[in-house]
Amino acid sequence: MTALRLPVLSEPCDYLLHRDGVVAALMEIKRRTTASDTYRTYMLSVRKVNQMCDIANAMRIEAWVVVEFSDGIFCANAHDMSRCPVYHGGRYDRSDSTAIEPMYHMEYTQLRRVE
Repeated sequence: MTALRLPVLSEPCDYLLHRDGVVAALMEIKRRTTASDTYRTYMLSVRKVNQMCDIANAMRIEAWVVVEFSDGIFCANAHDMSRCPVYHGGRYDRSDSTAIEPMYHMEYTQLRRVE
């Protein structure tokens, strides 16, 4: 499997995963400076997750969210995340009103550690 980095600011994900040129999955990668159990949930934009799922469904491929925490790398299927509770939230440390939006909140126990 090979990862192809998409152009910066491309939506809705960071990478395409392919095998011998055949696209197999979409992948969004996030990096957090906290440990995986610092907060009760991991949140990600409803818009981003839904776009990933829509494209993956149309292409009949998988969609993954990968998060690097200070204590390891974890992943979740974007379709599983799309069934999580939605709350209004986001990044309040930016001067960007679009950083506050509906967010899926996935319990950390649903994230799988990547070995």
